[in-house]
Amino acid sequence: MDHLDSPYRPVPANERMSPHYKGKTVQRLGVGHTLLALMSVGLQVALFIVKSPGYQVGTGFWAGFLFLVAGITAFLSASDSRRRPPAIAFLIASLVAASAAIAMLLIALNYALGYKPIKGEDWSVKLILMATLTVLGIAELLISIISIQLVFKGLCHCCVAVQQALETEAGVAESPKSMSPIAD
Repeated sequence: MDHLDSPYRPVPANERMSPHYKGKTVQRLGVGHTLLALMSVGLQVALFIVKSPGYQVGTGFWAGFLFLVAGITAFLSASDSRRRPPAIAFLIASLVAASAAIAMLLIALNYALGYKPIKGEDWSVKLILMATLTVLGIAELLISIISIQLVFKGLCHCCVAVQQALETEAGVAESPKSMSPIAD
């Protein structure tokens, strides 16, 4: 086995995540993204069955697919929480999922508020399904915002102490004298 293929090889300093990036938290967010994806698809199937207004748009299907992609990238990022590339993929997927959640929310609200039932039609089930789709959109938007914030916190090395700790681990820390602007 080549040392480059080893999961225990040292991670270059420019690819390291901040110690604030917690793999378990990312994994839990991935579970949330995945569950909301499955619920979104299931709800869209119910919307097709009752022929709810706007069911042809298939919002639950395409938004659910994007939520699932965010969940999968969260699991990949959690499995290698020391490196930046999986976290950046999770960041991009979370941004896309947040956009899909906003679109899903707006579409569901548009059809729920603008629906005019036919005389004698029982529209309570359709309205409940559209309201549930709206709630799923809000929940996914919140989880996506938390995911984005968590990744930014992990990517940011603003704190001097964190940066110095990473440099010390990498063995490139300089002594305070050599960092002085005044030459000896």
